[in-house]
Amino acid sequence: TEKLIVLSIPTTNSIVVSLLFNFFGIVLIIFAMLELWFKGDGLPMNAYPPSKLVVTGVYKIFSHPIYIGSSLICFGLSIYYESKSGFWFVSPLLTLSWISLVYGYENEDLKQRFRQEYTWKTLLNIPENVKIKCECADIISIYCLVFLPWLIFY
Repeated sequence: TEKLIVLSIPTTNSIVVSLLFNFFGIVLIIFAMLELWFKGDGLPMNAYPPSKLVVTGVYKIFSHPIYIGSSLICFGLSIYYESKSGFWFVSPLLTLSWISLVYGYENEDLKQRFRQEYTWKTLLNIPENVKIKCECADIISIYCLVFLPWLIFY
């Protein structure tokens, strides 16, 4: 597929960018796992679901930091190995897959298991699909999650 993809990987200093992506991805995953283990009394959702909802540490910033970290690592490795198919196909597919898992299964399960506690709001989150006016935090979150990465890559 490398020869079929005409788009290039949008980086000028690929080693530095890939190391940053991989570093932040690994850090997110490690801190999220430690938070789940020590504060949630469990492990990630599908293996051994935590008995307590964790809303501190990296979970205060992102609602699903392990998945975000895995996507960062996938993009980082694709940049490091200069893999067009990894960057333009595999990494977005991985990201869309975990987003589907989160919105199709995990969010509903979390709402059922932690009824009252599940109303926490992270610093960076995609606003819900409801017909209400966005708050300032939602607008800033979208700028950070959508426009900032777009600006960095292009």
